[in-house]
Amino acid sequence: MNGIRSVTASALGGMVAALLLAASAGGEAILVDSFSEVDATLNANWYLYPSEQQVPWQHTSSDPTEILGGEREIQLTPYDSSPPPLKSVVASAAVGVDAGLAPEGALQVGTQQAHSAVVTLTYDGEESDGLGGVDLTDGGTNDRFVFTFEWVAAVGSLDATVTVTDTEGRQLSQADTFSDVGSRTEYSVFFAGFSGDPGTSLDSVDSLEIVLNTALTTQIDFALESIEIVPEPASWALLATGLLALGVCRCGRRGHREIDT
Repeated sequence: MNGIRSVTASALGGMVAALLLAASAGGEAILVDSFSEVDATLNANWYLYPSEQQVPWQHTSSDPTEILGGEREIQLTPYDSSPPPLKSVVASAAVGVDAGLAPEGALQVGTQQAHSAVVTLTYDGEESDGLGGVDLTDGGTNDRFVFTFEWVAAVGSLDATVTVTDTEGRQLSQADTFSDVGSRTEYSVFFAGFSGDPGTSLDSVDSLEIVLNTALTTQIDFALESIEIVPEPASWALLATGLLALGVCRCGRRGHREIDT
C-alpha cells in the first residue's frame, strides 16, 4: 500500500512540476516602442499661439530593435480651447531629450492651461512598407497592449485609441480611457475589447496606429516610457495550475480510499 502511495505521490509531483513549468513559460512580450532615443533633440516641437507653427509637428525615428517594424512616425496637433491674449507655448513634445518632464527615454508631452493636444503614433514599417504580417498574439498567448507612463503632472483622464490593420486591409480598433492618471503608471488595452471589420486577424498585422488625446484633461504633462504587447499575467496561469493540481491530488486521495476499502 505504501508503495502505491509513493508512486502516486511521485507521479503527482511530476505532473505539478510540468504544469508549473508550462505556466511560467507563457508567451513572449512584443516591444512596440521603448522611446529609447538619447540626445535626439527634435526640431519644431514647441507650438506658439497665435500664428506660429500652425501645421502639426511630425517626426520619424528609426530603430530596428526598439521600435516595432523599425520605424515610428509621430504627429502632435495642439488645440486651443481658450486662446490666451498673448503669444505663448500651448503644447510641446520631445523624445530622447530631457524636456523637464522626465529623463531621457520617454515620449514627453505637455500642454498649457486651457489647451489640449492629440498625439498620433504610427508603426507601419520602414518607409511605410508595412509590418509584413506580424503576429501580435505571439501564437495566441498575448492578449493586451500595456502602456507604461511616468506621470509628472496630470489631473483627470487621457483618451487612447488603438487601431490595427491586417495584411488584407481590415481593421480593428478600441477606444479606451486611462483614468486616475495622477496615481497609476500602467494601463492595459485588451484584445478582447477590439471591434471592427469581421475576420480581421491580429496574427497578421500590417500596421498599428495609437492616438493619445488629452482633450479630457487640459494642462496635462506626461511621459510615456514604453508600449508592449504582453501575454496573460503569469499569476493567473499559476492560479489555474494550482487549481488543476489540487483537483489531481483530490482524485489521488479518492483512489487511495477506494483501495483501502
